[in-house]
Amino acid sequence: MSDAIVTWDSYFERSGRLTHDIRHRHMVAKARKVGVDLPRSPVIADDDAGIEVFLGYNAWHAKCPFCNGQELMREDGLFMCQSCWNSAIGRRYLRASFPEARKAIEDTVLARPIPSTRNWVHGETVADLQAQNKSHGVGEGE
Repeated sequence: MSDAIVTWDSYFERSGRLTHDIRHRHMVAKARKVGVDLPRSPVIADDDAGIEVFLGYNAWHAKCPFCNGQELMREDGLFMCQSCWNSAIGRRYLRASFPEARKAIEDTVLARPIPSTRNWVHGETVADLQAQNKSHGVGEGE
């Protein structure tokens, strides 16, 4: 059983393919491979595009407000869709936020032994998740 929920950072750091300080350079290189020029330094949009954040299959995701693509959430909250490259706002990064109850959500779904069942959507409470666990016999007898 995995002992942590996956984010963009943990996925790449665990794989040994990326370190924290080269995240943007990685994104620029990936964009260039498909013919997209990103600025050399990250440019962050001032507006809040209302990015939907959700937990699915043991990983935090952010849903693109422009094309509905989805990416793993970054710990710093920066969001660049690798489907549309945020072209609607001039290829600038957006900010996405983890839910305030992130730790409680993660603790609750980590009790589930099957990673594909570790899910949360906006509007669900920790109590909802606990009720789901109970209805499936998760955490009983511990």
